[in-house]
Amino acid sequence: MSAAPEEVSVLLMVHDAATRALLLQRLQGFGYRVTVPEWPLAVLDRPPPRPYDVILYDLCSGFVGLERLRSDMPDMPVIVLAHEPNTTADAVRVLKLGASDYLLQTDIEPEPLFRALNRGIMQGRQRRRERAYLHSLEQANQSLRCQLDELRNDEEAGRYLQFQLLPPVSQSLGAYRFSRQLWTSLYLSGDFTDYFRIDDQHTGFYMADVAGHGISSAIVTVLLKTYMSHYLMQYRCAQDPAILDPAQIFARINRNILDSGIDKHLTMFYGVLNHERRCLLYCNAGQFPYPVLRDERGVRYVENRSKPLGLFDFAKYHTQELPLEERFALLLVSDGILEWLPQSKIAGKLEDLLNTLATDPVSLEGLIHRLGLDKLTGFPRDDVTLLLVQRGVLPA
Repeated sequence: MSAAPEEVSVLLMVHDAATRALLLQRLQGFGYRVTVPEWPLAVLDRPPPRPYDVILYDLCSGFVGLERLRSDMPDMPVIVLAHEPNTTADAVRVLKLGASDYLLQTDIEPEPLFRALNRGIMQGRQRRRERAYLHSLEQANQSLRCQLDELRNDEEAGRYLQFQLLPPVSQSLGAYRFSRQLWTSLYLSGDFTDYFRIDDQHTGFYMADVAGHGISSAIVTVLLKTYMSHYLMQYRCAQDPAILDPAQIFARINRNILDSGIDKHLTMFYGVLNHERRCLLYCNAGQFPYPVLRDERGVRYVENRSKPLGLFDFAKYHTQELPLEERFALLLVSDGILEWLPQSKIAGKLEDLLNTLATDPVSLEGLIHRLGLDKLTGFPRDDVTLLLVQRGVLPA
């Protein structure tokens, strides 16, 4: 049994003076901060200004008091302390009323008491995380509704909104440097890209291309940004690990798009950089051209392809793992680049992409210049997006 962290607080609602003194001594011995009200049920009339981590409730105060406690303070875990004689019916009723645990006076020896308290504390923290997550989700949904209305009502405002949703043009996340550029064929784009910190050991990034152009395609990019933010929030607030597994994310987005009834589909590449293992976990749902990887071993395409998202409910996705060198550059481009490159055949266009990343120095500005995109004026025939991921400086 280890000591409890000092910030843990316990509300002790026990009538019997001897039992209360014994519990107070043990709880303080665990390192808990303990509050003892003058009269246990007075708490029901004066709710505490801050939540406790756990409440020890004496069943002598009655089932009505317990029911009100659970109603007034639903996030606070309550451990009920019962006196003998007790019945199985009492225990069942206590748990049905929402108590986290049920202890007899004979169970308040240090070891069982400590285990019960820790279980209750973990349950309470999980409830608060879930409630915070649901609140954040509701805010995100409200924001999404406003964004979609804005897209529908005003294309120019929609374009501004869509570009506001993009990540910074250039950003370092840990040891990795991200830079991006997007040229739209219309006011509103069907291309989208993003990169974000998942936790201290993982960074995520993706590129997506929605079929078609205009408002309906732009709406899907907003939905996609919302879905990905939702999955990231689920990981941080509810320990849902899907954001770390590209195949799981694609299965969910595929279902989301199919269920939405918007009759749109998209291609997408999603990658997760694992910092500790120095590898890339990725999945490609129909995105073409394939990403181009340059490291000390040369330049090559990262070839892997699954079905687009939002077309087939039977589509299956599989996460691939790619070990990464200490220094590398990874270039993702949307298929609009194929409309722009001058060669008549796809093979020649793809060879140009390889040669573009093979040329020094490796930078987004250099890539734009070598591809001739710095000469682009007005709207291209199709959206063109570049995303460059780098770690370290490659030798010339």
